[in-house]
Parts: sequence; C-alpha cells; structure tokens
Amino acid sequence: MMTWTPLFRLALIVFLSLCSRLTGLGATYAQITSAEMNNNGAVAFRAILNGGDIFPAGVFLSLPGTPTVAIAVEGAESAVAGLKYHRLSDRLAFNNQADVLFPAMLDDEVGAVFLFDKQDRAVRVLLEAADLPEGHLLVVDSASFDLNDAGDAAFSVLASAPCSSPPCSSLVSKWQLYFSDSRTGETRVIAEAEQLAPGGGTIQGFEGVRLNEQGAVVFQTRINPEQQGLFRYSQTNGLERLLATGEPLAGFGGRRI
Repeated sequence: MMTWTPLFRLALIVFLSLCSRLTGLGATYAQITSAEMNNNGAVAFRAILNGGDIFPAGVFLSLPGTPTVAIAVEGAESAVAGLKYHRLSDRLAFNNQADVLFPAMLDDEVGAVFLFDKQDRAVRVLLEAADLPEGHLLVVDSASFDLNDAGDAAFSVLASAPCSSPPCSSLVSKWQLYFSDSRTGETRVIAEAEQLAPGGGTIQGFEGVRLNEQGAVVFQTRINPEQQGLFRYSQTNGLERLLATGEPLAGFGGRRI
C-alpha cells in the first residue's frame, strides 16, 4: 500500500547523518553498477561507495545543472519506520518526471518497494511486509519492475507465508505481480504464480515486466515445462494471453514461434 511515513523527517536526519559520516571519511564512488537516463537528461544511478571502513551502495539522482543527490544509502534509515536500508536492488526504474523506483531489502531481511517522488522530494513506500497478512515475508532481490511517466509502477515480489499444512518447509513462497496506481494511491495484486493462465497452463513467475503510459502491463512467464507465454494486463480487459511458444505464427505459412 502506498504510504507516507510519519517518521520521514527523522529518517531524513539519520540519513543525512550517515551521508555526513561518509563525506567526513572522504567517501568516493567506488563502482557504478547501473544507470538510467530520461528524455530530459536527468540520470538516476546506483553506485557503491568507498567510505574507508564501510562500502555501502546508494541510489543517486543527477539533474542537469544541479549537484548529484543521494536518494537512499545502505545503512541509512529507510521510509519504513524503524528499519534501515540493508541491500539496495542492483537496478532501478526511472521516468521523465525524474521519479525513481527501487526495491530494497531492509533490516531482518524484510523487503520493500520504494518510489522517490521528485516533485515532493520524498520517498514513498509502495509495498512493505506490513501490507501482507501477518507472518508473511517479502523478498525483492530478483524483482522485475517498471515505472511510467504518470508515476504508476508494476513490480514482482516473492511473498513467503508460514507453512499451514505440514509436512512442508517452514515457508511457502509465491511470486506475485503488483500494480501501483498513482491516481488512486492503491497498490494491488494483478497476477500471481500458480494461478491458471488464460488459454491454458499455469503462471509460474514474472519476467520482463513492462508498463505503458495507460497503465497496461506486459510480462513473460513459463506456463508449463515446455512453453513460455506472453501476457498483458489492463484495467479494461484484465489479464490476456497474447501468445505462447509453439503456437502457429499467423501469416507465415504455419511456422511456429
């Protein structure tokens, strides 16, 4: 659920304190691990810092004509009250409004998905473990995600629930695909692994998640051991199957994909 943390000001103070510590240690960029540029020339990037005895990763924003600013740094307080950034995603999503979408693992291996809102200069929590049923965990390390210019976001997460029907492992995990609507502030599940796929088969995960300006989401998934499927979700038509491997290719003499 998209929320504004009431402790954001406190988190910002702690965050600036860490940045001050890094500056005092003569922190430098040690490695740039990913970068995105929008149509206005703004750049968002993830970098590992060399702070002497600490080497945290951070997410940074560079706007034309202005100094580069840090959005999040490992070890600093996050927008989830009481939890620090522990491991920032290796990649991020960036739009033409200079908003930045980034998943992160927090203290105690708790996952969350964040959106830096350029206009409000603040970090929003789009989804955190507290939004799931009690006892569930949220893992975002291998998330696939995208962000459009309206500020809508689509992202996959691995939700783990305590085992309820022994014998089984202590946690039962399932991939879920979420859509966060910037107009309503609602974040909701639009598809999940193990559900029946339109046209046959079972959705097993989410790869290549992409989002257009109308809020439609496209993704790839394996629907059985031999087939991959391509699906689209829209608020108008729901979940639709576009094609699957092995199906005839229209207009090409019956050749198969």
